[in-house]
Amino acid sequence: MSAFMDGDLETAMGKAQLAVQANPEVGVAHSLLSEILRQMGREKDSISALLTGAVLDRNPEIFVKAAERTMQFADGPSWFEAASQAMWCYSSAYNHAPKDSEMSIIARTGIRDVSNMTGDVNQARLYSKSLARLAPTDFENTRFYAQVCAATRDPSEIAKAKIAYETAFEVMSAEQRNLADVEHAWSHVNIYLELLDKLRFATEGVKVAKRLARWILGRKEESFWDRYVDDDREFDSAHDRRALVGEFQQGRVSRDKGLYGDGLPLEIRVKLGVFRSKMGFQHHEEAMKHLGHVLAVENGAEEYSDIFNGIANSLRLSGQHEGALKFYRALEPVMAAANESFALGFADCFESLHRQGDAEDIYRALIRGDPLNVQGRLKLARLYERTDCKEQALVILKEVMGLGRKDAIRQAKLPMPPSVRKPGRRRVEKPVRPKFSKQEKAKEATLSEHLSISAPQQESAPPPSRAGVDARVISTEPPTSRVAHASQTPDVPRNAMLSTCNRLKELWHVVEGEADASAIEEWMNLATTALHEFRRERAFFGRDKPFAGYGKHPSGRLAEDVKYAKAEQEALKTLRRLEPEVRHPDPSRVAEEPNSQLPTTYYGILFGDWHRLIVTLALLYAERGDQTHCYELLREVLMKASVYYYDDAFAAASLAAALHCALRFNDSAYAMELARDCAAKTDLRASVPYQLMAATTRMCHGTDNEFYTHATKAFMARAVKLMDYNVMPAPLRQRIDFGVQTPSLVSRLAKYGQEESLTPDTGVLTIYGNTMAISSHFTSALPYYLRALALEPENFSINLSIGLTYVHQAMKRQTENRHYGIQQGLGFLQRYYNLRVASGKAGHAQEAEFNRARTWDVLGLTHLAIPGYEKVLAMSELVQAEAETGPTVPEGEDAEDFATEAAFALQRIFAVAGNEEAAVAIAEQWLVM
Repeated sequence: MSAFMDGDLETAMGKAQLAVQANPEVGVAHSLLSEILRQMGREKDSISALLTGAVLDRNPEIFVKAAERTMQFADGPSWFEAASQAMWCYSSAYNHAPKDSEMSIIARTGIRDVSNMTGDVNQARLYSKSLARLAPTDFENTRFYAQVCAATRDPSEIAKAKIAYETAFEVMSAEQRNLADVEHAWSHVNIYLELLDKLRFATEGVKVAKRLARWILGRKEESFWDRYVDDDREFDSAHDRRALVGEFQQGRVSRDKGLYGDGLPLEIRVKLGVFRSKMGFQHHEEAMKHLGHVLAVENGAEEYSDIFNGIANSLRLSGQHEGALKFYRALEPVMAAANESFALGFADCFESLHRQGDAEDIYRALIRGDPLNVQGRLKLARLYERTDCKEQALVILKEVMGLGRKDAIRQAKLPMPPSVRKPGRRRVEKPVRPKFSKQEKAKEATLSEHLSISAPQQESAPPPSRAGVDARVISTEPPTSRVAHASQTPDVPRNAMLSTCNRLKELWHVVEGEADASAIEEWMNLATTALHEFRRERAFFGRDKPFAGYGKHPSGRLAEDVKYAKAEQEALKTLRRLEPEVRHPDPSRVAEEPNSQLPTTYYGILFGDWHRLIVTLALLYAERGDQTHCYELLREVLMKASVYYYDDAFAAASLAAALHCALRFNDSAYAMELARDCAAKTDLRASVPYQLMAATTRMCHGTDNEFYTHATKAFMARAVKLMDYNVMPAPLRQRIDFGVQTPSLVSRLAKYGQEESLTPDTGVLTIYGNTMAISSHFTSALPYYLRALALEPENFSINLSIGLTYVHQAMKRQTENRHYGIQQGLGFLQRYYNLRVASGKAGHAQEAEFNRARTWDVLGLTHLAIPGYEKVLAMSELVQAEAETGPTVPEGEDAEDFATEAAFALQRIFAVAGNEEAAVAIAEQWLVM
């Protein structure tokens, strides 16, 4: 400290670093080091040292200081990173500060400000709301809360901001504080009145505005003015109407005009005038008395153009068009000719006063100032329509069409001008086409697409009434002859599809072996084309029931011909509708050989090969990183096609492919969704889906893991509740209230009966305990771990989970009995150690040593952790030798050796302690790849 006081910063920094190395948990040493680095000009290092001290000391004041310093020097490309760090500091300060304390309020304020700067307005609004509750007289926060609530345009949020201001005023009044002492008091009153205006509380706005103004002007006790509800004589500039008030005549109040109308800011007077204008016709005269003050302001339209424009719009909407014109005329020299909102409002006033000529001039000026303006043209066209100037309106509407805004004409409900045709061209009248329903149109589309069989022309001419109907696509031959005829007639869509499928079969070797990129690209294009046709087949996508064939056709027909037979049926229906006088044979009555077997092919390709094609294409998309197309195939085709959904073998293969892609994309959400669906298919009764759930989430890396979410915990809670309900004896089951899930539990029990084993699933209990423990709900996790331990007392994994849960619970900032928790945790940890080393395998013993050393490390007992880690390193050779001789490690995979993890932990311990030589030696020996 003396070196620091003497200005010897280098010496002071060295000693401060030694102090940190001696005991890193002393926060004062980190704060001193931070201050030294700050004075040396090393701001980033100073903030880092301050953050380290804040984490160790858990002092909210240091966190707040670090956040302020971070935002002070945040600029450039690293601004968002600095804002994120500041947000973390403020959140940490909030978590460590006593509830509702002054430091907690400071931390909330910081979170609010940083959230607003980073664009998270919703979080800023929530924290501002909590601040309004904790510090109601913080008018700056109340102002911010009102602004963000008004920005939502949600009346319920605006009402909350109104209540916040009212609470602030009430607290000020109850504490006998003067509202005039508040900085920017008039501004706060103006914002509050703006909220009342948005909520359309005009009458209340007049009352409150006068009371608050009286309070700020020092006349809070003069409540007798509230008797005069129909006028605002209290805030007249002259004493003429005030002289009629008894209390004023008797000299009981001041006669200083500055305490009445002359002391009222222009914005508040405008609010009073606007409120009066919205209270009805009988208040318009009083409104104009207020608003007349605005017109009397010299150069008012230039300095207060927004106020003038707001007054004009308000008067116009309340029906006072004469008064609104005064403000519009005052604004006319100031506003630009191309200002659309001003011009439209100005012209609307003229139209309401039946001064169409002036309105036309305004619209014309707007169009001249903005040649691309559409609304001005529409308003002018409507004006011409009302005055029977149809030709002029037509010219204007054609200009709108020339601007490409035909939709605007429709929205304005104006007549659409006729389209312009080139001279010399005559319109050819076409025969009237019969109107069909949507279903019939779809069937005709199917007919035209799939049926290209041309029938022989009839010798007799068609009836005159049907001259406009093209009957060449309809054949009247018997179905049997038509099938034979189809084989001789070229069918472009069918032949192209068959050609695509044959080419796919030829190129299977491309995806099975090594091939160049062009061949794979060709195969993917062909597969995409084929799948497009596959997805169009509605018979494949009815998940409410298994695949039952291609519709109302005999299943003996070849699969590739069924689509065309179906088209023939629809063609016959269309022909009968168009030619009811002609009798046509019904192909459905033609006898065919009965066959009960369902189709197994589509376009000559087996369903199994179609499945293989879809899976292969999805895997190729996953290999390329195309998550969108990959998931579209998996979710929309594999998981929805009824031909695969109800087949156990296909469903299992689809699940394997989807899990592979989810793991490749590190998408724990989709992997967990698949595992949950797999469990739901068994009504949450099988054990394997839960093991799949645990394995897939374990393979996904990163902090954004679905295993941590509330949805997973809720799912596992339902599974545990169902399992408990099934194994409970009936008397006990009736004594427990299972809540809203009771009906479903009863129905499932009636469906499957009581479990024969009457034993809960240890895996389900352990996984649910893991979901609770990983969310830091250790006390909630322990009961489920202990239940699992009662079922399998020799399970080393459960003993390890219980031991670590006790240790982590004991290391929390607030815990009931820290010593007891650590003792219990170490007891279960030792039991885990004994169970794990009992097998005599070197790999198991190394794992046990590492976990025990890691626990010592977590507890800060490095003198015990270092020997443990060194034992792990020493056992590495035995583990590798065991892996080479034993059959436990699959071919091509490395042995599970914890030496690297132990070396990394040792390097960290040595580096923090300042033993750089030992840290470097460990890294060179064990951590160099």
